[in-house]
Parts: sequence; structure tokens; C-alpha cells
Amino acid sequence: MLSLTHTLKQIPNSKWIIIFVHWLTSDQDEEIFVQWEKFFNENWFSTIRFSLYWDLPNERKLIETCLQDNIDDTNTVIKYAKDLWFKKIFLVWHSYGCLSNLFTDLSDVSWLIMRDPSMAGEMLLSDVYEDEDWYFIDWWDWYKHRIGEKYYQDFQADPQTYLDQISKIQIPVKIFWAENWLAENARLYFDSANEPKSLTTISGAYHRFQWGWAEELLNESLRWIESNPLSR
Repeated sequence: MLSLTHTLKQIPNSKWIIIFVHWLTSDQDEEIFVQWEKFFNENWFSTIRFSLYWDLPNERKLIETCLQDNIDDTNTVIKYAKDLWFKKIFLVWHSYGCLSNLFTDLSDVSWLIMRDPSMAGEMLLSDVYEDEDWYFIDWWDWYKHRIGEKYYQDFQADPQTYLDQISKIQIPVKIFWAENWLAENARLYFDSANEPKSLTTISGAYHRFQWGWAEELLNESLRWIESNPLSR
């Protein structure tokens, strides 16, 4: 039985399941993941949301985790979905979640969506500073979270490591970029990925694709899934 904090929505007679992997400092109950869950449930996909860490009693905290923990947890959820006998398992990654999931075991995964993917190195480290022997990530005053030494070391990885990793993936990849955010990363990942692949810019969107851009993102994701012969 899966021990991670998660939400499974199993749709009757559904043969496909989508696993959502959240972004840095987030959790499974972020509005964008609840919204995606509802949309795909209504389109006859089962779904799993889960938390890599959470500010609740007896839950692993952000400061206690690292990239390898994220990879291990995602592998656990994929195995759980496989044990439920779904015909197809799909992953949806957002932002920093894309980094950890490039290294998950994808042998039982049929298809990937990367939403405005992050990349380690200078861009990520620009949001990190040290204060009184602690590391913090502080994103344009939107939030301030303490991270541990292991996560800080992960942030220092050579970005080429992730481009090399996506070049090894042999399943269909759909990459979205938010026009007003991490477009350069999305293009680099797309150029390194194997066919079949697709890249879509959501015009005017910001990193979380909130407000008026969520509908376009959802509809294009569904269209791509349904039109891709390797996903059938």
C-alpha cells in the first residue's frame, strides 16, 4: 500500500491514469493540480496527486528532502499505479518537478507532459541565499522557504546533466512554456528530446498558468494525448 500522502481519483472503467508531480515548495493541494485532476477525471482519466513534502504533523518537510527523495517517491507512486492494473500511466510535471522526474524509472510510463520546466544551475541558484547558517529560497518576495544542504547541492548541478537525461527518454514528450517565464529552458529541453515530441507556447501566460491560461493548457494537453498514436 502506498504510504505517501496522496489523493487517488479512480474513474470507473478507466484504463489510463495520470500522475501529477508538483513544483518546488508546493504540495498536492495546489489549485493548479486540483484543477487538472477535475478536468481529466471529467474526460475519463483516473488521477493521482501526491506530496513530496508537506507542512503537516508527521509529514516530511521541505528542509528534510532532496532530489533523490523526490525521485524515489515518484518511483513509488508509479509502481502503485502499475499495481492498480492501469493500461497506460502518464506523468505531468511542473517546474522543479521536471528535474527530479527526468531521473525516475519510466519503464512503465507511456507519456510525459513538462509544464514550464526548471533547470538547475545559475537561474535556480539566483533565488537562493544564506542567512544565519540556513539556506533559503526566496522567489521575488512571493514566498520564503528554508531548504537543506542536500537540496542546495542539487541546485548547483550542471544544467547539461538534465539535457543529457531527457535525450535518453524514448517515450512521447509534450513541453509547455509560459511566454512570460522559463521559455529558454523549455526550448533547450525540446531541442534535446527525442521524437515524438511537441512544444507549445501559451501566449501571455506566467509560470503557474493561472487565470485565463489554464483552459488553453488543459485543452491542448488533452488534444495532444488523444492525437498521439503511441498513447493509444
